[in-house]
Amino acid sequence: MRHQEKPKLEKITENLGHPFEIIFNGIKGFPSILASHTSIQAVTVIVRKEKLSADLIKEISVKTYNLVESSFCNYNPQTLLAARLSVPFCIALAAVDGEVTLQSFNEKRVFDPKIRDLMKKISVKGTPELNSLYPEKFPAEVEIITKDGKKFCGGEYYPRGSYYNPLTQEEIESKFISLATVTFSEKQALKIMETINNFEEIKTISELTNLLVVPRDTVS
Repeated sequence: MRHQEKPKLEKITENLGHPFEIIFNGIKGFPSILASHTSIQAVTVIVRKEKLSADLIKEISVKTYNLVESSFCNYNPQTLLAARLSVPFCIALAAVDGEVTLQSFNEKRVFDPKIRDLMKKISVKGTPELNSLYPEKFPAEVEIITKDGKKFCGGEYYPRGSYYNPLTQEEIESKFISLATVTFSEKQALKIMETINNFEEIKTISELTNLLVVPRDTVS
């Protein structure tokens, strides 16, 4: 019979609180596959800064890590889920809207001619240099060329909301409201957020939980 070592019970509390692992958690900046996030970030920075209309874009070239090219480049998504898993779709959406939110994804947008047309102008390629940085980083280098020959470049290496690129308090609150208003009214969502932000001051937990009841007339 093989000798078995005794459990090392001290391992259960080893380094407990030094630091708490929860501080390394992140909040997803976009409601899409993580592989799309740094590309979305780079594109939105460019189109917002340069005030670029999608109609003026001739091509968008993205260099990134190999997994993006091999696994997340569906150029013909047919469902909402497929669109959220398609990096070309997410890039086109970012270029058209200047942002990517939960409200950006709906059945109509999946087949939006403007997005579909722009997807044809997008190339996504993995490179050895950027692939070597993954998975410690999620690199994406973007080049946008306009129809009048202008060229704009940008790059991102950490997804927004990750430990190395955290969301601001304002961005977290904006994301919360965009998600909460799927179920609650904006007024109720704002009250929930206000209560959470002042959690130390509430006297009973019911001050929060009572706000989490969905109004009867909104339940289908």
